Amino acid sequence: MGRTPAKESHVPFFARLSGNKRLSGGTKGNFTRDGRRIGLEDMVSHQKERIFFIDALRGVCLLGIFAVNMLDFQMPYLYMNPLDAAETFADRAVYIFIDVFAQASFYPLFAFLFGYGMVLISEKAEAKGVNSRPVLTRRLAFLLLLGLLHAFFLWTGDILAGYALCGFLLLPFLRRPGKKLLKTAGILYLAPNLLIAALTLLSGLAAKDLADPEKAEKALHIYGNGSFLEITRYRMSEWAEIHQPWNLLVMLFMIFPFLLAGAGFAKEGRLAGGRRLFPYYRKRFAFALPAGLVLKTLPYWAGETAGNIYIQDVFGGPLLSMAFLAGLYLAVNSGYGKKVFAAFSCAGRMSLTNYLFQSLVCTTIFYGYGFSLYGKVSIAAAFSAVIALFAVQVLISRLWLRRFSRGPAEWLWRRVYWTRGSRSAG
Repeated sequence: MGRTPAKESHVPFFARLSGNKRLSGGTKGNFTRDGRRIGLEDMVSHQKERIFFIDALRGVCLLGIFAVNMLDFQMPYLYMNPLDAAETFADRAVYIFIDVFAQASFYPLFAFLFGYGMVLISEKAEAKGVNSRPVLTRRLAFLLLLGLLHAFFLWTGDILAGYALCGFLLLPFLRRPGKKLLKTAGILYLAPNLLIAALTLLSGLAAKDLADPEKAEKALHIYGNGSFLEITRYRMSEWAEIHQPWNLLVMLFMIFPFLLAGAGFAKEGRLAGGRRLFPYYRKRFAFALPAGLVLKTLPYWAGETAGNIYIQDVFGGPLLSMAFLAGLYLAVNSGYGKKVFAAFSCAGRMSLTNYLFQSLVCTTIFYGYGFSLYGKVSIAAAFSAVIALFAVQVLISRLWLRRFSRGPAEWLWRRVYWTRGSRSAG
């Protein structure tokens, strides 16, 4: 379907989780649901399972987001309906697959994991007797700078700067209880998006009304034929046009709720309970998967209107996010596909490095200062390139992690926010 101005796309369903009792395996507390104390070996095992699961989930998200981003790397996706560029059955099938399963479904999980990680870093710092606020502030400031450099000199679809800004908003919430964080996330996401969805439906806009052929033609010319300097100038102007001041408000109810939800999960210990959490996740999976698929396919069976597309992304996407989270949790903790998930886990441990590497490689392939293939590659062929490049990233990540504990970008990031004094404190 045609897209509103968003490179990736959003979790009311997480709010349903706020009514559950604290479960074992969290960052605080060491009791099972029925009051039995967890042994030290169980706690260590749950921590290892949690780390492996988070890395695997991050790796899966990296692939899903790459598939969506590739549409923007290869064509003026922001200003057109990609189905107009689908010349063959394979192109159409691949685009529909990406639109239904990947678009707006993995970006929320990445934001969720970012919020989750902020709580873990905060608690680790406090446990060492270090004030976590300066640590997190340095971490976010570096990510903001990196995101802006990425947006201006590689690709305007950068999401790192948005995460950093929302991370600053999350700082005052980190000491709140998990249940309050989850409720706040649900309200902050549902209230404005339900209103916008209703107004968009009432507007009667068709998907074709969202396209901008003039801007699409300009992007084709500059990205496909321009020099690095010409493309950089255009990239900066495009980024400034997309990120108007109102965009900060959009991030408040499109990205920030996912960080709140992730922080709430960390506080409530909902990713490290092992098999004890299976009933909890089975219920969420059984609801979220069919409900998400119904909404994600809405424009295909109810009409290609702006309102249906908004509902598809903003409500269908997060439901599938919940389904993927629950399904992956069940699979990983059941021991299924260990080798497959281990591969995703390697890529996930180096997610920042791999994300930047994807932008570097793809802009070199498609932009005028590289191989100048912008607008010239079919959707199906580009998707094949996604699979091939991600496989290479998995291989490189595995080889790298045999010698080093983290990726180069992750190492630099950690050196910035986890200073010598912070590392030695406590």
